[in-house]
Amino acid sequence: MLKRPTRPSPSTPSSTPFAIFTPGAWSAPKPPALSHDGNEPPRGKQRRFWLSGEASALGSRALAEIRPRSDHPRVFASRPWALALLILTARSLVTTSGHALEPTVPADPISFKPAQPQGLKRATAPHRVSLTFSPFHLGYPLLFISNELRVTRKLGVALETGLGGYRGGTVGQLGLRAVGYPVGSFDGGLQLGLFLRGTRLHLPDADAVNFDEVGSAHRAMAPIYNDVEFARANGRDAVFGGVLIGGKLVVDGGEGELVRGFTVQGGFLLGYHHLTGEARHGPSPDATRTRSGFLPMLYGDIGWSL
Repeated sequence: MLKRPTRPSPSTPSSTPFAIFTPGAWSAPKPPALSHDGNEPPRGKQRRFWLSGEASALGSRALAEIRPRSDHPRVFASRPWALALLILTARSLVTTSGHALEPTVPADPISFKPAQPQGLKRATAPHRVSLTFSPFHLGYPLLFISNELRVTRKLGVALETGLGGYRGGTVGQLGLRAVGYPVGSFDGGLQLGLFLRGTRLHLPDADAVNFDEVGSAHRAMAPIYNDVEFARANGRDAVFGGVLIGGKLVVDGGEGELVRGFTVQGGFLLGYHHLTGEARHGPSPDATRTRSGFLPMLYGDIGWSL
């Protein structure tokens, strides 16, 4: 006959709030001497079937006694294994739910300010405008300024203005440039777009169409303002339009730093240079071309993006 572990009488409370769960001293109710149906336990081959029936009966009785008892001040005090089972089940539900431990964001966004992680830089706002000028045009001398406005992340539109003078004559320029950024964005990347620029000259005399000697600053920087030089050499106004390809770099040094927004851009212009109006005091004997045609040119600007 199987020996069953005994439990303490309900009138004698345990000295500890929870019984220690060990294989030989758990707090299950003491079974009767006979089997659960009042018969003598079988012997021999039928013993294993009797044992499985006894186990099922004991399990059902233990689950029924998990409910709180009115004669004990602590729920599950005499059933620590049942309490441990409930705790493990609750923890598994919290772990697998995935969202049970996430904090709830309050409805008022002003009252919820998440802490900034240490060691991470705050993302800076995108630039809206790039203000640049061409230092190479100063060799004419000509002040050439470009104001590029952000339309989208991949598109910018620039207004170009120029004003200067040479050999007593004056020159003014006004143009538009639509720049796309197939690689990168307005904050820096590959530039590909279209441009259109007009040149207006005022030439008081025939000397205003002549050139300085080779090696002067005016002749050295001519590839940057070829459109102005060809128009001046012919004594006529001009319209220049075509395509551009280049690059733009915007330094992002963080908020509050002076170098933040420093901008450098440059590239290549290729377009048709059309001479307009009647010739005035020209053309110059040093002019390499006296009619309209395609014209290559370089561009390079520096400035700031805001």
